[in-house]
Amino acid sequence: MTHYRYCIFVLFAMVLDGCSKLSEVSDDEVVSIYNGNAAGLNEIVGVCDRNSAIKRVGAERDSLSLVDEDALYNTDDVSDVREILAKIGVEGVLCNRDRSKKNAPLVSVMVLVYTKGLSVSGSGVALVYLSEHAVGIEEDIQSGDIKRINHEWYIRRM
Repeated sequence: MTHYRYCIFVLFAMVLDGCSKLSEVSDDEVVSIYNGNAAGLNEIVGVCDRNSAIKRVGAERDSLSLVDEDALYNTDDVSDVREILAKIGVEGVLCNRDRSKKNAPLVSVMVLVYTKGLSVSGSGVALVYLSEHAVGIEEDIQSGDIKRINHEWYIRRM
């Protein structure tokens, strides 16, 4: 009887693993998401650039992370980002700045296309905008950390 339960468990695990692999997105699918939503994605970059207080905006209404809780930001811009995220069907966006430099220039915008698992042991795929302030782009391409879509947008698997 124990062997039977073990076989059922292994079969169940194989089915779950197979289903999870089906839900991952390919590079071609990510490029298709970019091509179909380039204007909206570039609007998100503009919102991140204009609102230096924003670190993260999630698709859910209560998902917003700021540099500090008293920081000022444009609420209409956040609403616009959430509408774009919902239209695309993605989870959220991270706005990254170089706070060591004057005026903390925007370095990157990461749009989370797909995530699975926990942050420590999970995986994910993102569309990443890299500005002229980003460093190490060519090294990241050569190492396979990112793949170029065009001169500003990349695919990153995590």
